Amino acid sequence: MLKRGVLRPPLKDPLAGAELDPNLPAVDLHGLSSDQALCELDAFLHRAYVGGIPAARIIYGRGTGRLLAAVSHFLRTHPLVEYARGSDQPAEIGGVTYVLLVRAFPESLH
Repeated sequence: MLKRGVLRPPLKDPLAGAELDPNLPAVDLHGLSSDQALCELDAFLHRAYVGGIPAARIIYGRGTGRLLAAVSHFLRTHPLVEYARGSDQPAEIGGVTYVLLVRAFPESLH
């Protein structure tokens, strides 16, 4: 579980229904290098935030774990990410992360 470097889970999972939403916006980072993936992910998060999307799915696959590590670290420090966690769905475990975006534009980005 990721939340700005804090590993303690929230009292209520704010992404509880997101995994079941087939229309949840997603970005697929399969086949990209870590640098390419993080650039694509950053652009996706900004578009989602500007579009008023509260939550999203990030797909990177299981592979070697390099993208998982890069994405996890990136999300912990991203100013538009309020909360992130790996999927609980058996087919997605280790290859998909769900994020909840902040509701107000962070002061650090003004």
